Amino acid sequence: DTSKIELYKDTIEIPIKYLHFTPFSIKVFYPWDEKTNYSIKIKDSACKDVFNQWNDSITNKFTTNSLADYGNLQLHVQVKKKGKYILQLLTNDEKNIVKSFAIDKNQDIEITNLLPATYTIKYITDENNNGKWDNGNYNEKIQPEKVGYYTEPIVIRAYWDLEQSIIIE
Repeated sequence: DTSKIELYKDTIEIPIKYLHFTPFSIKVFYPWDEKTNYSIKIKDSACKDVFNQWNDSITNKFTTNSLADYGNLQLHVQVKKKGKYILQLLTNDEKNIVKSFAIDKNQDIEITNLLPATYTIKYITDENNNGKWDNGNYNEKIQPEKVGYYTEPIVIRAYWDLEQSIIIE
């Protein structure tokens, strides 16, 4: 129930333009101002979880960063072998997927507003075109989808733009 979700800029309620719901998250699309205090209030019984349980009320306060606190990455992707691929930008420990893209040809990808950190690039040969890595099937003699990594770390610095060329073979 979107009427039970409120967004505040400092202490003034502001209208939410667009909400996007997934089974595990709610995304709020709003033209955020830099270095500004916001809070979001999700009232009791606004949404159900994957177990069909209603939420309890919650308030989350946060402050937006300045654009100068982030870096940008321009990837020049060259595909050597025809096929479908999934390109993933991962945290350096490979625990979190920051961005994911479907690739089937040479293209440029721009990733903006990245936190300064070291990242890793992983690519998956998406043989069945389902948008995710599959571990194969022993009984049907299907091998796991191939995974490759770009060997150089991607270091993002605040207020910097980084250009990087990636070859997928």
